[in-house]
Parts: sequence; structure tokens; C-alpha cells
Amino acid sequence: MRKDEDSFEKYLYGNWTLDKMEISDIEIGGVNVLQILQTTFGYTLAEAEEVLDSIFSDLGEGLSDVSGTLSFNEDYTYVAALSDEGDEGEWSLSSDGKILTLLSEEPEELEIESLTASQLVILDDVEGAK
Repeated sequence: MRKDEDSFEKYLYGNWTLDKMEISDIEIGGVNVLQILQTTFGYTLAEAEEVLDSIFSDLGEGLSDVSGTLSFNEDYTYVAALSDEGDEGEWSLSSDGKILTLLSEEPEELEIESLTASQLVILDDVEGAK
């Protein structure tokens, strides 16, 4: 694969430091947690939002301890070091710059929300949640 100087890939090359991690929405079995709280537990929408805000707040405190780096090389290899875990393999980027594929022991496709020379925002679905 030849590097196209006008491609999105040129923005991805280099070292990235995990700056922030946040959770914005959760679905279980394709159903939004707000709906589950309302239908299963009888919460009003306002009550369900308050419960979810509390959960997100508690999770956010744990997420603030997450740190790490991602390095994307021009030879289409990558090295990831996130908290206590490491990973390495090969990577590819879709031609529209929206899907980042990491090929390692556990291949993963990540949706890119935005990619510039100074910022990479990745949307990651957690198994069982969205």
C-alpha cells in the first residue's frame, strides 16, 4: 500500500496520548438503558436520567485513571499501551478516514469521529453496550 500524501493516513502517523475517555450512551441488547430503567423499574424519564448520570459520574472517576499511548507507524504497524495492557499489530484506515482497523490477536474495528493533525477521536463500542 502506497502512502497518499493527501490521505487521512498522514494525520494518523505518530504517537498519540490518551487524553480523555468518556461514556455517552449505553444500550443493552439494542435497548437504551433509559428505556430499560423506565419500563423495568418504573422510573420517570427525569429519574432514569438522574440514575444514569450518577452511574456515568461513578464510571467517569474510574476512567480518569486510564492512561496510555497509541503509536501508528508508516509501515502500517501499531503499538498500544493502555494502562496495564499492551497490544501491537497492523492497522489500516478506510479511504474515507472513518474506520480504523487494528489487526492483532483480537482484531478490532473502531469508528473515527474526527481526525486532524492534532486530535484523534475514536468511538468504541463495548461488548454488550453501545
